[in-house]
Amino acid sequence: MDVSVSGRMGGPETGARYLASIVRLRAMLKAALGEVAVAGVEVTDIELWVGGTVTDHAPGGFSSDVRYFARQQRLLLAVLVPAACARSVDDDLVDRETARWIVRGFEDARMPRSAQRLDLADVSVALRSLVAD
Repeated sequence: MDVSVSGRMGGPETGARYLASIVRLRAMLKAALGEVAVAGVEVTDIELWVGGTVTDHAPGGFSSDVRYFARQQRLLLAVLVPAACARSVDDDLVDRETARWIVRGFEDARMPRSAQRLDLADVSVALRSLVAD
């Protein structure tokens, strides 16, 4: 399965702190999900929206959403992280916490009816491998 990863930063301080981590995470996700096959999904798009001083993408708290586009055979995972959560991460844990947000986002996401018929168990296992101790 092909994977795309993008990030939207809610302020310059958020970009300075998390953008490099998202770039590193992209390679890890491509490696982890590269061999995973899900019938009906050719591409998984992962968007990480990290709140900051300009825009708090998740003022109501951490949230995530999955959308499935059957014709395009694309699965979209959008993970929204509140600014307060982003600020609370220790500098030496940024990479690990960024990966945890993706895993948590996938596991906690609201699945639309169109995606509920997909067998995403292997995706979940592959994502969990990113944060295994």
